[in-house]
Amino acid sequence: MPSATSSLSSILSWFWFGFSSMTIFFVKITLLRDKEYEDKSQGTKDKWQVLHYLSFMKHTVTVVLIALVSLSSTCKKAMQVPDPELKKIFGKWQWIESSGGFAGKATTPSKEGYIARIEFSNEYMYQLYRNDTLIDRRKFIFSKDKSIHRDKQVWIISFAQDTTLEYGPPLPMEVLFQGEDTLMLKEKVYDGFSYTYVRMK
Repeated sequence: MPSATSSLSSILSWFWFGFSSMTIFFVKITLLRDKEYEDKSQGTKDKWQVLHYLSFMKHTVTVVLIALVSLSSTCKKAMQVPDPELKKIFGKWQWIESSGGFAGKATTPSKEGYIARIEFSNEYMYQLYRNDTLIDRRKFIFSKDKSIHRDKQVWIISFAQDTTLEYGPPLPMEVLFQGEDTLMLKEKVYDGFSYTYVRMK
């Protein structure tokens, strides 16, 4: 499957080819229009026909450009993940429980008095909402590392630093799925917290 970069390069190449062809066509039509205006033997019908063709081609070029921009945007969004299993993370997740820390306590939305959800897009953008208010938004990446909880290699999700925010990014976390609709994120530190989410329909 081609990467987003190669797909975008191919689209731009086709755009340049189409644009060049249309430019040549425009020049020919313009010259024809000028010739028709200079030829006094031609009637107004021929002159308006040329102008009609010019207007049609201008609209065609506009439509083609819009289509190419849309394809380019789609190409940028079609980012690949290092493991097909990780595609499950894309979407919206409702927080249902957190546990861990030095005391090993568990907490829930009802105990804390608020609801929360997280969203992961295929543009690798993470968003955190509390009571439907966006409180964090930043890029994320996946990497493979040894688990501190299990003796095996696991996928880790890490979050980008953002100096425009008043607080730092979440800690790197192990990614674990339980079926299709349950996500667990475990902080990659000893005595860290584990967060459990269910997929929002």
